[in-house]
Amino acid sequence: MNSAELMMKDFVTELAILLRDAKRKADLGDPFELGRKMGLYEALSVLKDQATAFGISFESLTDVDPDKFI
Repeated sequence: MNSAELMMKDFVTELAILLRDAKRKADLGDPFELGRKMGLYEALSVLKDQATAFGISFESLTDVDPDKFI
């Protein structure tokens, strides 16, 4: 893995951690966290699309499926 892929892997991991936390809080009824969850989901989805467009396997970056957070 080159340094750009390593950076993407770290970034995806951080976003996934934030997304899991926001989902947990949103599921408890926090409206702010619901919006935060959707924004984080969108960011992770864009990264997934861009990784694919540049020939980087998203699965090599993470085992997180952004769609499971919808």
